Amino acid sequence: MNLATKLATPPARSGNGPKCSVGNALATLDAANRDALQAALDLRTASGEYAWPEPALKAEVTADDGPFIGEGAIGKHRRRQCGCFRGTR
Repeated sequence: MNLATKLATPPARSGNGPKCSVGNALATLDAANRDALQAALDLRTASGEYAWPEPALKAEVTADDGPFIGEGAIGKHRRRQCGCFRGTR
């Protein structure tokens, strides 16, 4: 079978993949903390930049034995490029 034949039909998407560390945190936090984290993830300044840069947000969430989230995961989650959103684009 040649490449053109193989690529003629894309594979079926299997839905969302495993959640990233941000998605796991959102799934395990109580409602008030989940809403606060989601608001911090979404909050932008007047110039359109995120009000909470990844390092600062990671530091606040993980302080005092909070759930682990990674800086890279925050950026990917914000851009909807993590497993939480796989299959939804």
